[in-house]
Amino acid sequence: EISKAVIRFRDNGRVEVRHGWTEMGQGINTVAIQVAVEELGIDASCIDVIVDTTRELGFGQTTGSRGTLMGAGAVKNACEVAKAANCKTEVDHIGEYRVDWTNKLGEPGVTNPIIHSTFSYAASQRY
Repeated sequence: EISKAVIRFRDNGRVEVRHGWTEMGQGINTVAIQVAVEELGIDASCIDVIVDTTRELGFGQTTGSRGTLMGAGAVKNACEVAKAANCKTEVDHIGEYRVDWTNKLGEPGVTNPIIHSTFSYAASQRY
């Protein structure tokens, strides 16, 4: 699984956080703002969250825990990319978060596959 996000510093002092998730009350836009505030050290009032449907951002389903994991990871990485480029304005700083540690059911040689990456994984475990 992969998710991408874009950070763009505007000449007018605003910061765009672009993602492809659907905000339906689970708080993904709030998560995006919180991560950008933490990573960039800016005030939340400077941030515009935009659901970007013009490009492929590899987002998958929007569910609470999955959106938080994948979206926050992508925004965090986009902020790191932006900082490495000295937060250059009017440039798309693209970040991604990749979950590459899960398995497919029936994967050869895997006795106990990890098939989930978020809350559903935790809920499937027996303790």
